[in-house]
Amino acid sequence: MGQQAKAIIRSPATKQAEPSTRTRKSGSYPSVHSPVEQILYLQRTLGNQATQRLFESGMIQAMIQRKEVSEKISGTIPLKQLVQRKNGTDIKTLDWKAGVELAENAAKNPKTKDIAKGYYIEMVVRAAQKVSAPAPLVDKKPEAGDILWSWTTTSEYAATTDPKKVDKAPDDYWKWLQFNPGAVQKDEAFTVSTILHELDHAAHAKALYNEWKKATTKKKETWADFYLAHYTKWTEKEIKIEKAGAVGVLAGLPEKIRPSAIEFRAYANQFVNYFHKLSADKQQYMALAVILFYPLRIQKVEAKISDPTLDVSAARQQILDYFNSPPVKDKTQQDIIKIRVATELKSALFLFRPAEDHAQIKMDFRDILDYPVDSEERKKARKNYRPEAP
Repeated sequence: MGQQAKAIIRSPATKQAEPSTRTRKSGSYPSVHSPVEQILYLQRTLGNQATQRLFESGMIQAMIQRKEVSEKISGTIPLKQLVQRKNGTDIKTLDWKAGVELAENAAKNPKTKDIAKGYYIEMVVRAAQKVSAPAPLVDKKPEAGDILWSWTTTSEYAATTDPKKVDKAPDDYWKWLQFNPGAVQKDEAFTVSTILHELDHAAHAKALYNEWKKATTKKKETWADFYLAHYTKWTEKEIKIEKAGAVGVLAGLPEKIRPSAIEFRAYANQFVNYFHKLSADKQQYMALAVILFYPLRIQKVEAKISDPTLDVSAARQQILDYFNSPPVKDKTQQDIIKIRVATELKSALFLFRPAEDHAQIKMDFRDILDYPVDSEERKKARKNYRPEAP
């Protein structure tokens, strides 16, 4: 409360005697915290009819919500008080970025980390409503109780799918997935795309599990051994990421990575569905993942453990088709997207992939990597890029 207001509001008698002589400095209004107090204050200052019209329009509710979020982020009211005030439903109705900020701030305080976990999980649930699980999975929208959470974060994974859990819950793929804070970003499209990525892994695991179930050999290997044999066939030896020092740290990359047909397919699917919906910084991450996980030596399906859905050439063609005809609603963005794709894939290849890999990758992605883009076009495309809503 401002000093001038303190000096004026002395007693009921004073308030009645000087109703029209009160003056306040800009911003020195009475402190009203609860929704009821705010509505009563508006009634006193604007009148009942004006307040009712504002309430019916939704403006009052929006004002109260913005005020409470602002207070929480600035630390002027305790998080626990905010949670109690909204009875735990606040995170479900907040703007996406405000919800992420709420979770991040709660996570900073050990006393409110459990509350933060609930917030993060709710954000994952919200994002998952925008994704449909691919076949052979049967689409199921998760609830908070379906989401497995970990506070452990790494430079490589924002979420993981554990195929070893498939045989324990073959019809409940949410039990195979686990998320950490890296999955919940202020860029909503990134969170949605991360879930799509993990569902692609889950679909691949379920397809392989169905094949394992059909096996009729007398000495049938365990599901874990069957999957491990498949994983080994489709995952290459580690490569050292070039310039993994300062540049690698800035990009959030590990020192080494194993190119994988399994990972490449999932990233290709993520790329073609969300590249045009991500922020420019997240586009860079997506291009890096596609280039780094692209397998050079494993290009064809092994007959022994065949999985017709795991086709490197088909996944690569998805990216080439996307580049040649970006699926954007705003057609003025098509050329911009093409420049963004070419720019980020070229940078990822020449900055991070070992030099001995360049020739084959340049040949496999020729349409994109040979696309001429000068420095001015790159700058202009980044400036004029407008992400679509997820």
